[in-house]
Amino acid sequence: VMLAAQFLGEAVLISVVALVLAFGLIALALPVLNGLTGKAFTLAVVVTPAVIGGLSTLALATGLLAGWYPAWRLSGFRPTKALWGKASGREANRLRRSLVVVQFALSIFMRVGTVTVCQQLQHVRTKARGLDKERVAEVTLSGSAAHFAGRDLDGFMQRIEQHASIEHASMAVVAPGSRYPMDNIRRDADTPDNATGVRLAWGVDAGYAETLGLTLVAGRDFSTGGTDGAAPADTTAWLLNEAAVRELGLDDPLGEVLVWDSHQYSAPIVGVVQDFHFASLHGEIEPLLIPLRPGMGSALLVRVRDDIPAALDHVRAQLDGLVAGTPFTYRFLDDAFDQLYRQEVRLSRVFALFAGLAIAIACLGLFGLAAYTAERRRKEIGVRKVLGASVSSVVALLSGEFTRLVAVAFVIATPLAWWAMQRWLDHFAYRIDLGLSPFLLAGGLATMVALLTVSIHAIRAATADPVASLRHE
Repeated sequence: VMLAAQFLGEAVLISVVALVLAFGLIALALPVLNGLTGKAFTLAVVVTPAVIGGLSTLALATGLLAGWYPAWRLSGFRPTKALWGKASGREANRLRRSLVVVQFALSIFMRVGTVTVCQQLQHVRTKARGLDKERVAEVTLSGSAAHFAGRDLDGFMQRIEQHASIEHASMAVVAPGSRYPMDNIRRDADTPDNATGVRLAWGVDAGYAETLGLTLVAGRDFSTGGTDGAAPADTTAWLLNEAAVRELGLDDPLGEVLVWDSHQYSAPIVGVVQDFHFASLHGEIEPLLIPLRPGMGSALLVRVRDDIPAALDHVRAQLDGLVAGTPFTYRFLDDAFDQLYRQEVRLSRVFALFAGLAIAIACLGLFGLAAYTAERRRKEIGVRKVLGASVSSVVALLSGEFTRLVAVAFVIATPLAWWAMQRWLDHFAYRIDLGLSPFLLAGGLATMVALLTVSIHAIRAATADPVASLRHE
């Protein structure tokens, strides 16, 4: 009873000390946590009385659970067996090995998750989108159309494009990277009851397709007229993507008149653009209609040729000349698209952090098991060396034993990680194929870490003097 109480008391004391240290680590780790989650947690918000009570109960339960087995097991040994060094038993050894296997299985699972998330993020960032989002600045036009009523917007746009570092410019109500609203559109011959729900760009001016680098597959872009008079200026017109043509069932879309009842807008289709990803790759490309509505934009899209600071200074000056005191805020289109995947970026960071923690904990367990195994087999190693075994063969003997544990962990973790990552990738309409590389990388890293951890004790045991090991026999 005294031995059992001692073991339980020690385990609970260690657990309580660990809890106190954990609260200190929480205070140190809060900036890292806020960086990972994008939140602004404070110590008072995280460590509430309820949290303290719950963690204290968990620490007590952990201490009792951790101390129960040695208290029950070791206090029941016969003194004669303990003095002969036969007290450990096979059951305790199996438990140690099982814990190491579980730890490495968790670390392999987390590492596979980290690699998979990073590969998918790289895929969505580099996949061809059908538009050129590089060097396109989106300048916010505060107040939209009402703010600029009566202003010379045509002259403003012409002055914007006169700068040598600006290639194209256009206005838009909604820019790519933002959520386009849904509304109903119908063909002119149809009744309002036969309208089809589609995404709408809500309103752009001429130069929209050219500024974004969209590819025309039929028809033409919006016309601004021109000095040659070959094409009169459009006042109302539609551009459609290919998905919208299919959705509306248009065999010959050019010249077809579409009606937008909620905005009393009726215009012919003048061109069809290639499907492009105007939202995240979580979903497939949706039907999109782009109406020409000059002067309705709340965002100024500017494609910069070179010298970005000079181009932005020019836009700022022209905007201030149009309406004095207008705030100048902007972002780049590639940053806007990156923001669509901030949840996945945070997930990759969390996976990487916990994968590192899991590997560190697994190494601690493996280090202790290696030390125990080397001590338990000290006499066996001494006999092998007396019989001519080399240092490398002894190291291989000890290392091979732990490599098998990592192999078992890999076999357990692989199907679980494959299933979990397949479910996560199903959230993307455009995704990578889950190949062997994440699993091979995770397994190889786990094996390398295990061998490095074990090698300290393996080399020490292999190079020890066999006479000292066998002296007491």
